[in-house]
Amino acid sequence: TDNPSIILSSCSTGARNGIGQIFSDKLNAKIYAPEEPTSIKDILVEQLNGKLVFSVIYNDNDEGRDVSAVYEKGKRVT
Repeated sequence: TDNPSIILSSCSTGARNGIGQIFSDKLNAKIYAPEEPTSIKDILVEQLNGKLVFSVIYNDNDEGRDVSAVYEKGKRVT
């Protein structure tokens, strides 16, 4: 699949220079991953222009704090 979307649930895989960032570069993929130890709370999916778009919500220890990271082509986009 060209430009796949991959959701990682392992702790801290979204840290800068981590495996999520490396995967996004090497696989030309959009990677969703947490920056710190956590678990997935919810995954929302919608279809836009014929493509699936994901919103991954990770559990956090402090209410309202976003612990997610999204990488595309090795660059952080959120």
